[in-house]
Amino acid sequence: MKIKNLAIATLLSTAIMSLPTVYAKADDDGENVREFPGKMHRMEGRHHGFKRMLAHVGLTDEQKSQIHQLKESNKEAVEARHEKIHELKMQIHQLLKGDEIDRQAVKNLSYQVADLKVEQAIMHAGLKKQVLAMLTDEQKSKMEEMKKKRIERMKAHMDI
Repeated sequence: MKIKNLAIATLLSTAIMSLPTVYAKADDDGENVREFPGKMHRMEGRHHGFKRMLAHVGLTDEQKSQIHQLKESNKEAVEARHEKIHELKMQIHQLLKGDEIDRQAVKNLSYQVADLKVEQAIMHAGLKKQVLAMLTDEQKSKMEEMKKKRIERMKAHMDI
């Protein structure tokens, strides 16, 4: 039984420790953004790719202002959720450091993290939808074209 617990502890601690460490850095606008170091391209592309595409569609000053206001109005909720996820992960880490592992506690905390990440994904999708609603038909078409080109590049890269 001890060997089984040790194996579980090793696997869980390896999984937790391999999660990306979040570093804060300033982006071009001087705003605080989070960067995931390492090979987290999928996660980076999901948010930064959209931001990058917006930079190439020719946003008007009014659209930029509206997007900034939308971002600011949700900033507190986003930061609170990120902080809660971080706290829960630290609690999991502490539980895994002990001699005995409370599997149920680790499981419950992991479920809480997963629930928060689902809420986060839903919120990001809603914000993206709101931003897209601010764009003109021409800007939406341009974004769609960029998305198609990106998919083609990814397919070409996967064929190598």
